[in-house]
Amino acid sequence: HESSMCDHCEEYFDDEDLYPVRDENGNTIYVCASCRDSYYTYCDDCQEYWPEDMVHEVGDGDFVCDRCREEDYEQCEDCGEYYRRDDMTEVHTRCGYEVWVCDDCRDEKYTECYECDEWFPNEDMYTAYRADGELVQVCEECHDAYETCPHCDALVERRHDGTCPSCGAVIDEDEDEDKEAESA
Repeated sequence: HESSMCDHCEEYFDDEDLYPVRDENGNTIYVCASCRDSYYTYCDDCQEYWPEDMVHEVGDGDFVCDRCREEDYEQCEDCGEYYRRDDMTEVHTRCGYEVWVCDDCRDEKYTECYECDEWFPNEDMYTAYRADGELVQVCEECHDAYETCPHCDALVERRHDGTCPSCGAVIDEDEDEDKEAESA
């Protein structure tokens, strides 16, 4: 049996009792099982052992090395946890910046605009009636495609016959004309 030195504790072991791990520079070194289990942590992403201070728990409970976290993860702007970029959504903040958020924060604090399919803070959204009566959420930029019904003050997409999908009134008719018609 060949024997080699553990690169951590510097004791000698049979070669089959040494395990590959990464050092702080990303180089492969070989350590004994005791050193591996005591000083190195397994990265669930690249499936390699790294020095324990270079591996961190991320939002989904996995442990990820610094290298994988930098390459494949983003920090959620709202909760501060790291998640795989593929599992996050880019949203617009109230100040107009685009930031990454996790699915939980997105679902709790943001709404997808029906028109442009982008995500905005819930409080920046407008509820509008489509011509077919469906209630949708639209962002400030897209809300210009709708108009305010003078009869019910709802934000609406006018029906083909010119009526409001919320109250049914003819949008171009003056409210005074409605009152005269009712009293006649």
